[in-house]
Amino acid sequence: MKTRTLAILAAVLVVVTLVAAWPSLMGSDDTEQVASGPNAPDFSGITAASVDEVRIQRPPEDEVVLERDGTTWTVEGEEVPGERIEELFADVEELVVGELVARSTDNHQRLGVSSATAQRITFVIGDEERTILIGTMTPGGGGFHARPGGADEVHEVSGTLLLYLQRDATAWVEDPDDEDDDAVTTAE
Repeated sequence: MKTRTLAILAAVLVVVTLVAAWPSLMGSDDTEQVASGPNAPDFSGITAASVDEVRIQRPPEDEVVLERDGTTWTVEGEEVPGERIEELFADVEELVVGELVARSTDNHQRLGVSSATAQRITFVIGDEERTILIGTMTPGGGGFHARPGGADEVHEVSGTLLLYLQRDATAWVEDPDDEDDDAVTTAE
């Protein structure tokens, strides 16, 4: 082979190798991309041990406040079963912040994240409050639209956080095992 042909083959081999290795070189391990930045919802560090209070607000004025005292959580003075708290924080840990879908307040009403209409969940960690405004379901129903309090950017978030926003204080304190018994009794 001629030197020129070998040089072209070597260049092609280098390009193919770089294209194949690009995700690894850029730190990707084929997992789902997660949005980050100052205006993306931030669920990092939100654990049952680090959070002192969880406030769930549904318009117009419905609010449920979960408070931690040591390892015990209460709502309206009633103890919340540990399973409920474990489920909440496990599901928060599984949330994936995805695509940025809007940057302007002009889109907030359409996406359900306007200050007047959005559901909110606030995690209080010491002196820090992290409020996430929760809006409409994403197309396909696998997630929801969300934006951090004080930010205009709206992201798609996948996960099951919406289930917890629907619970009133009574639903938080009910024994999860009793619900199963009620379902069986009702079905009989």
